[in-house]
Amino acid sequence: MATIFSRAIAHLKSVIPSFQFRQFTALVLVGFLLLATNVNDASNANGTDRNHTMTNKVLERVHENNAPRPKTTGEWNQQDRETASDPDERGRRIGEQATSAFKEFGGGYVDATKNATKDAQKSAVRAGKELTN
Repeated sequence: MATIFSRAIAHLKSVIPSFQFRQFTALVLVGFLLLATNVNDASNANGTDRNHTMTNKVLERVHENNAPRPKTTGEWNQQDRETASDPDERGRRIGEQATSAFKEFGGGYVDATKNATKDAQKSAVRAGKELTN
């Protein structure tokens, strides 16, 4: 019986170094400390004011353009609840919002394409001149 226990202990002693138990434990403790520690900025001990200011700035930027479509998840969810029982209204709103988005972003694609075409044309002319010289 004693030989069984001694063999088991010897086997565990040979297996534990392969797990690198100390390194694993250190990694777990450091991870726990990083995730569980509340870090405050030394220059601003009251972080909640800074967070509210940042949130307000982000919301202002999001709502800068006056497009009629929802911009935040809360606004999307509210619209979803409002039109849950009326699929025709939901489809109409989706169409209006898609049109608004295309007007807002589509113009940028057109301008970018025009500029890229002009740049490509200039590069082709320059390359042609270099070849003839």
